[in-house]
Amino acid sequence: MLKILSLGFLFPTARPVRDDLEKALEMKILITKNPEMVSNHPFLRFGNATYVNINRGKDLELNSQRGIVICARKKVFSEIMKNNGIPSPEFSRYPSNTFPQIHRSLLSSYHGKGMTIVNTKEDANRVYGGWWTDLVKISREFRVHVLGGKCVKIFEKKGDAIIKRAENSKFSKRDPKYFEDVYEYLNKKVNPLIPADYFALDIGFIGNTRNIFVFEANSAPGLASNSLTRKMYVDFLVERIKERL
Repeated sequence: MLKILSLGFLFPTARPVRDDLEKALEMKILITKNPEMVSNHPFLRFGNATYVNINRGKDLELNSQRGIVICARKKVFSEIMKNNGIPSPEFSRYPSNTFPQIHRSLLSSYHGKGMTIVNTKEDANRVYGGWWTDLVKISREFRVHVLGGKCVKIFEKKGDAIIKRAENSKFSKRDPKYFEDVYEYLNKKVNPLIPADYFALDIGFIGNTRNIFVFEANSAPGLASNSLTRKMYVDFLVERIKERL
């Protein structure tokens, strides 16, 4: 039996993927957050980087533990990007002297939760704990879906807020022919740094340029509400699963 190793709060996103995979593969698939339940079965990771003691005779692991760790731990992701010359948030326990700054209460949050903009040093002095990073002026923001190390689909985030969270943004599909330079840059410079079968990148254009700033990667991108994008993932996964079963 094929299984999906996910996290409890990701089950609502994982279920539509599971349902489509069951139809395509004509088999039952269990979603679990318990690594012991997948150790003797082929499985794919959906946002869960928990260590699994794999029975190598039945090893089918889609999306590596390391790839998900890089996506989930923003400090790890930031350091890898920095070490490879990729513009990305750089986190510190203390604010720099350049304001405004972004304060994050946690680096494990998602959808922009726990993020606030701090405009002055005086305001920063009243904030304790957490992490700090410079606010980079971004003119346009995008989500790019990556399958097998290649960019396959791009959406633009639209919203009035400076920090575009999922709940205050709309995603509009963009024609990839206008983003060939973006695809080329990500395919060559960024995607090889993330050893995962599938993920999504949140990126932006710095100022009024097309210079790319990479915010983060997501190993369990929201697919529940977009059946066409979900079908791309499912078709890709079906091919990969059949290759390895």
